[in-house]
Amino acid sequence: MAILFRFKKTRTVRLSAVAFLYPRLRSDFTERKIVLNHRGTKRAPTRPQSLSQIFNINPTFTTLTNKEIMSLEQDLRDRSGNVCELCGSTEDLDIYAIPESPSTTTADTHIFACGTCRIQLENPEAVEPNHWRCLNDSMWSPVPAVQVVAFRMLHQLRAEGWPQDLLDMMYMEEDTREWAKAGVAQETSANALVHRDSNGVILEAGDSVVLIKDLKVKGSSMVAKQGTAVRRISLDHENEKYIEGKVDGQQIVLVTDYVKKI
Repeated sequence: MAILFRFKKTRTVRLSAVAFLYPRLRSDFTERKIVLNHRGTKRAPTRPQSLSQIFNINPTFTTLTNKEIMSLEQDLRDRSGNVCELCGSTEDLDIYAIPESPSTTTADTHIFACGTCRIQLENPEAVEPNHWRCLNDSMWSPVPAVQVVAFRMLHQLRAEGWPQDLLDMMYMEEDTREWAKAGVAQETSANALVHRDSNGVILEAGDSVVLIKDLKVKGSSMVAKQGTAVRRISLDHENEKYIEGKVDGQQIVLVTDYVKKI
């Protein structure tokens, strides 16, 4: 344990890496300060704190024994092949518990991720969009937990353009998609565009719609027939009346007034 003292009117004792308590959780600790008065007596805390509050322990791990944590890590190592399940890095690998997940402490709701990915997953301000081009490959993982994390990060970065293209191509089982959407931050801006179908139902990227009338495609002789299903649509980020999707293999713009969500 490293202890630093600063002698003025008060002394500050800084504790870091309390590895002797929880050796498997060393990456989950942040530096904490205990302030002493001039006589060296601890100041009375303003309110009681749990161990997880004091040391910022991942709540998932507080319910597991050290043996269970080691077992979980081994399961993730075996599944991942000892590489980051998102970017393929072999450096600083550790367990990442997926937020907004079913109540389980198995590998099904965790991934094995490198330090770079974990930092950016936990801190939106630290996200570097180019790092996440790795999702072009990992989003096709057969592991639902990896799919969920990939979906959420692509959704977070969708304004970059290329992540939206990947979202449009991404396939997930319906229950996995619902799990992924549960952790997506909701738009809070009063000016955020809301796309609605002909019945007023809100449309989201990845939804499927059906045409309610024949539509002539501008610039071609093609006519999109009534009843045609358009799957995994994308949203126009400048006009709430427009969505995009593929009809007969051709990417076209559709007016939301002429589609119905299915």
